[in-house]
Amino acid sequence: MIENNKCTNLVIYGSNLGSTVNFIYYNRFIRNIINIPINLNSIILGIILSDGHLFKNKANNTLFSFKQTIDRFDYFWSVFNKFSHFCQGYPRLAVTSYNNKR
Repeated sequence: MIENNKCTNLVIYGSNLGSTVNFIYYNRFIRNIINIPINLNSIILGIILSDGHLFKNKANNTLFSFKQTIDRFDYFWSVFNKFSHFCQGYPRLAVTSYNNKR
């Protein structure tokens, strides 16, 4: 196979980010050079203002989390697909109660 070093195709910013779910964990150096694309910042901000939150784990890494009801699974999955390049695992189901209702 011959490598094409003269490719001049236009790539839309952020469109070439595939999922990294179930890949090996990145070391600290790689994690520090990864930046979230600008077009995803407004999505993160909107989710943090509504259903999401940031927290630090035991390793002092900042993690992003948000919850949705099962009725909003389509929305939840579309957000996960946008951010799957930055995720190392699939979403987990968490059963919570609200006003004594499941």
